[in-house]
Amino acid sequence: MALHMPPRRGGIILVIAHLRIGGRRVIAKQGGFLMRKTMVLVGIVLVLGLMLVGCPSDNAPPSDNAPPLGNAPPLTGTVTITGTAEVGQTLTANTADLGGNGNITFQWQRMRNTWHNITNATSSTYVLQSYDLNWYIRVIVTRSGNSDSVISAPVGLITNVPTLTGGVIITGNTWVGQTLTANTSYLGGSGYISFQWQRSEVGGGSPANLLAWTNISGATDSTYILGSGDVNRQIRVVVTRAGNSGRVNSGNFPSSFSTITNLPPLIGTVSVTGNTWVGQTLTANTAALGGSGHISFQWQHSNSPPHWDNISGATSSTFDIPSWSAIRNHYVRVSVTRSGYSGSVVSGWRRVTDPPLLDGTVRIEGDAWVGQTLTANTSNLGGSGNISFQWLRRARVVGGAWGNWANISGETGSTFVARAIDLDRQVAVRVTRANNSGYVISWERTITNIPALTGTVSVTGTTWVGHTLTANTAGLGGSGHISFQWQRSAIGGGAPWTNISGATSGIYILQSGDVNRHIRVRVTRAGNPGNVYSGTVGPIFNW
Repeated sequence: MALHMPPRRGGIILVIAHLRIGGRRVIAKQGGFLMRKTMVLVGIVLVLGLMLVGCPSDNAPPSDNAPPLGNAPPLTGTVTITGTAEVGQTLTANTADLGGNGNITFQWQRMRNTWHNITNATSSTYVLQSYDLNWYIRVIVTRSGNSDSVISAPVGLITNVPTLTGGVIITGNTWVGQTLTANTSYLGGSGYISFQWQRSEVGGGSPANLLAWTNISGATDSTYILGSGDVNRQIRVVVTRAGNSGRVNSGNFPSSFSTITNLPPLIGTVSVTGNTWVGQTLTANTAALGGSGHISFQWQHSNSPPHWDNISGATSSTFDIPSWSAIRNHYVRVSVTRSGYSGSVVSGWRRVTDPPLLDGTVRIEGDAWVGQTLTANTSNLGGSGNISFQWLRRARVVGGAWGNWANISGETGSTFVARAIDLDRQVAVRVTRANNSGYVISWERTITNIPALTGTVSVTGTTWVGHTLTANTAGLGGSGHISFQWQRSAIGGGAPWTNISGATSGIYILQSGDVNRHIRVRVTRAGNPGNVYSGTVGPIFNW
């Protein structure tokens, strides 16, 4: 039974008693001027109800077949709020853990001292407003088919979005067709950056129209390509950043009272490097040329500057000077243009001449023996260009005099190996050098046979089995690679001498097979015919 006591009406208290009996609600109403009469009526109704249905037992089990009470089940579960508690940010009511399955309704509230409904804030999301600053926010949800409501935990205090700080700088060139870039390295915050490029009124940012800026349609990237509509105006960029309030403007571009212009004149310099000799290559050096577009070249010649004629086909960064008469003893220069710029830049001029005469010396190094390698040493040769070689040979003629020099076919390297055909003949080398005229010839060398190997070799060591013998070649003639072959005598010494298998190094370890024999070593040397034998050591004893 529930007792409701409505407010006093005209001095009469209206008491309504509700009694549920077997699933039915019995309502008793009584009006009177005294509470005592009302309470008597309530008591009577209560007694009658108990007589009809009996007193319930605390220990009685619930009946699954009991008829429904008629009230909706209370709403269970939880609702949470996600989002950043800053003005301008969106809060979201998360109802994933809410009980029931009916339609959900929302009511957002704010509180400083007491909770108040926020007008029209009845969706699952809520955008924080400036008047929520320093308040707490929560959401109340109800669900069709359920009684009561579920309230989220509050979020807050609500704070203001930070104001965007820092700066943005425009970089780039100040003429049509160039790309401007917004440099945001010094911009505060960390959210997504949005851009809006703007142009000033004609005349740029003078005091009269300093604030007369208009958005450039579609110019919302970090870069902007200047167009014809920007001529005689200034440019700036306005940036905003997610999670920040306000905006940051760049400075005017160009700075001061300058404005955007059409194509700029080409500035800078171009120089010509290389020797201005017939047959040489000249190179246009554009490292000091202004701008950044594609460069075009035109080489020119003149017999009497300032009149210049283009050289047909000479339109690359390099120019090979031909030997024809129209260029020899003329002046040459290069004229360059650059895409995106007006005008041209020309180099200084250079006079074409014959190259200087090659000077200096070349000498032949190495042993002038058949089978040996001769080398042309050009360390004292003049000039600095690439060197070319041609080896020469000559023979004696009738009467013993030397004949004329003839090229040795195929011998055009810096080295030459003397062959049997060169025996008793003379060889020389002729060299030329790029950037020089003429040539230089070395002194001649007469080719002879290689001299026989001379000198001595000795053997040191103890003549016992297991000990090491060493070949000492300090007294050996020649300079080539030395080869060794150790030999043992017959028993008791003397012939025949036989090679010891595998004993071909400068040392030999005595073995049991050497007992009662003598040992010696035979040496040969690359570049020398013949061989040299050491003295014998022995007899060899067993230890």
